[in-house]
Amino acid sequence: MEAKPLYSFRRLILPAIFVLGLFWVTWSRRPATTAYYGQAMGTTWSVQLADARQHNIQEEVQGQLNIVNALMSTYQPDSEISRFNRHDTTSFDLSTDTLKVINTALKVHESSLGAFDITVGPVVNAWGFGFPPSLKTPTEKELTALQQYIGSTHLSIAQNTLQKNTANTQIDLSAIAKGYAVDKVSLHLQSLGYENFLVEVGGELYAQGQKDKQSWLVGIEQPTKEQGVIQLVLPLENKALATSGDYRNYKERDGKRYSHTIDPRTLRPIEHNVASISVIADTVMEADAWATALNVAGEEEAFRLAEEYDLAIYMLLREQDGQFRSRSNAAFAELLQQGE
Repeated sequence: MEAKPLYSFRRLILPAIFVLGLFWVTWSRRPATTAYYGQAMGTTWSVQLADARQHNIQEEVQGQLNIVNALMSTYQPDSEISRFNRHDTTSFDLSTDTLKVINTALKVHESSLGAFDITVGPVVNAWGFGFPPSLKTPTEKELTALQQYIGSTHLSIAQNTLQKNTANTQIDLSAIAKGYAVDKVSLHLQSLGYENFLVEVGGELYAQGQKDKQSWLVGIEQPTKEQGVIQLVLPLENKALATSGDYRNYKERDGKRYSHTIDPRTLRPIEHNVASISVIADTVMEADAWATALNVAGEEEAFRLAEEYDLAIYMLLREQDGQFRSRSNAAFAELLQQGE
């Protein structure tokens, strides 16, 4: 599974953030909206409002993001997740926010046949993609030792508590928490009466309503080291979108390329030809988790899972000559046609 370490303000661009490094940007020649920008959860955020009634929402958005960060940061020692990771095998009380995220994470873990797993962090670190990054490669003995406490099957939820059956098991929600943060901000804006807005945190976004009576337009970046080059413009309305890829965060050793995306089922970096995969769903939390899961799964398994769980997906696949080809499913094509 891909590594997305959370929320260190010491570094706004982290290896984890680069997992999602295919930033989604607004792409429109229409009149400008009222826009707000900030930093949270180790990355940047933006909100665009297209409603007539507006007030300054800067502090309110920042406050919602700070709540998620305080609960789910793996860098804050007093966060809920950090305290759980130090906890023993007895039940641990969870907040409503964290419970929602972990419940979704466990569902996607089961549905993806283990491709998404919030316990894989120690393996990511073992391969040198943690902080600070390194070129180390774990031995078979080290991976075997880690395997004893890696896996979401070590976790169980009962009412509002989380329990692990081995004290060494830890969780990292960085592959899903930013998506949840977007959802939380979006729901807050709706509670304030806003009907048309675009919320983005670290490249994950939710488009609500319209802009000037048309769908919001967002751009999918090309999978190159150069940022900001648009591959595809997509209309989005009342939908969430997240992207996962590995082309901006990898390492090379002895002529071999190692992806930072770790398959929790093998405890090894993925080796298939998926450069990036974008997922459209009803919530950003779901899109975020599924983008990671499908990136781990690879081209054919990703398409099968997308069909089974009604996900719209768009892939950019790495060819042997260094070029890229795209592939999408019928659900994604239908969204494109709606914007024509």
